[in-house]
Amino acid sequence: MRKLWACYRSYYTQVLYILLGSCVTAGLDITFPMVVRNILSTVLPAADMARLWRLGGILLGLYAISFVVSWGVYYGGKSMGAAIEHELRSRLFLHLETMDFSFFDNVQTGQLLSRLTNDISEIGDLLFQLPNLLVVCCITMVGSAGLLFYINGTLAASVLALLGIKTAATIYFNGQLKVTYQETRTITGALSAQAGESLQAVRLVQAFAREATEYGKFVRLSRELRRAKQRTFRMGASMMSSVLLFSNLINLVIIAIGAWLILQGRMQIGDLVAFLMYLLVFIKPIFQLTALTEQYQRGLAGYRRYEEMMALTPRITDRRDARRMPAHSGTIRFSHICFSYVAGEPVLQDVSFSVEAGKTVAIVGETGSGKSSLVNLLLRFYEPQHGTIYIDDVPIQDYTLASLRQHIGIVQQDVFLFSGSVRDNIAYGCDGASPEAIERAAVAAEAQAFITALPRGYDSTVGERGVKLSGGQKQRLAIARVFLKNPPVLILDEATSALDSATERHIQAALQRLTRNRTTLIIAHRLGTIRRADRILVLHKGQIAESGTHEELLAKKGKYYMLYMSQFKKP
Repeated sequence: MRKLWACYRSYYTQVLYILLGSCVTAGLDITFPMVVRNILSTVLPAADMARLWRLGGILLGLYAISFVVSWGVYYGGKSMGAAIEHELRSRLFLHLETMDFSFFDNVQTGQLLSRLTNDISEIGDLLFQLPNLLVVCCITMVGSAGLLFYINGTLAASVLALLGIKTAATIYFNGQLKVTYQETRTITGALSAQAGESLQAVRLVQAFAREATEYGKFVRLSRELRRAKQRTFRMGASMMSSVLLFSNLINLVIIAIGAWLILQGRMQIGDLVAFLMYLLVFIKPIFQLTALTEQYQRGLAGYRRYEEMMALTPRITDRRDARRMPAHSGTIRFSHICFSYVAGEPVLQDVSFSVEAGKTVAIVGETGSGKSSLVNLLLRFYEPQHGTIYIDDVPIQDYTLASLRQHIGIVQQDVFLFSGSVRDNIAYGCDGASPEAIERAAVAAEAQAFITALPRGYDSTVGERGVKLSGGQKQRLAIARVFLKNPPVLILDEATSALDSATERHIQAALQRLTRNRTTLIIAHRLGTIRRADRILVLHKGQIAESGTHEELLAKKGKYYMLYMSQFKKP
């Protein structure tokens, strides 16, 4: 709760306005019945029409004031809640962006989306309701209870005894709701994750005719969510129906005792009417607090999940004395690198090699030999358990993450394109790039021809993940993106392995221009694409088995020769 209250830190003015406005509306609520009591007890028996009109006008004015103030409190409070919601959501999104790859390896995207949307929305609603209803309910309940005893102590004591029993029941149901809301939140996140994964893979699902399987997974989780909600509804229904039951019992007590008191001459009809009005004022906060209890449990469950996520710290961060990486090509050196994703299952074992500035080194090997892991370590997506990677004889941990990654360009096999325009995708990572620079990059990547053939040219949208483009077109946009970025260090991670031979030949020309005068690491599956590399490293079970030029390695007739011959009938 202390952390939740801290959300108001930047909104003291709005909170003060909500509190003052709530005090005014609550004060007016407990004033109205007293004016009515005065009219019934003194004005009507005296037939004083002038006073009746005067008091009626006062009531109308008070109603107008109550309307204006309550409108302002509601609008201002909701706006404050939305602002805090925006702040929390933005803070959580920024925090998630700083998390390292190992975090995303173990979490579903749908769960994260649920926390970013549903949970934060619940918090925003609660942060307005909490100060508003607490003030209103406290003032109206205390004030109306005092006036109930002022009007008739016997009747008030009888009614408040029943309300005390109702309070005990509310506390019990509140504890049950806390458990069920947490369960509902967890299942909602799992359902979002399942739905998001199935829809993202809809082409694969349809290609394998697995619609029924994915539907079954979704329905199973949806059914679990329905059952969890039914448990919540059962608790909520018990709470709300108990309120209704006690309200009816209270009405019965008032009618019975009030009628007896009037017949005994110990109470006037005006007092009974005022008592009923004050009782309504007193009971209204009970309904509001019941609703607030439900909202509180939802909001607090959401805030706990938000705090859980914010409490996670990324394993890979900038050192306190980290500096920017200089913008020039440098020598890359891997020194005694040992790495594993899972403890006890080594991926790289004592790997050491270097890439001289401006040179190209290709890394080949069987699937699972650790090729892409070297790239992940160079970009600091993961950290090695042992060993150090240097650029210009400086450990990459001494550079800031942002500058390290800004000076390394990467073209991967699985190209990710955003759903915006061709222009936006090429310029991604280069804010403010001119149209001319974007077109030059496209020409260098041999993408100009197909771009200009699109309906809107550079302003054509590519669809989600570039679905409107072919594999070769997406690859050329990725190459154009790196041309525009113009980094001193380049990584080609199986950049053409998913393409057909004809498309690959077109792209190879662009890649050769891209690697010119850059320190380049090539992760290759197709060995015919790396013949011109200055050096080739062969990885086998996480270790460097061979090193040399294409011709030298073929002459050795070792592992490289065997890999090469498996793709080509002859050298």
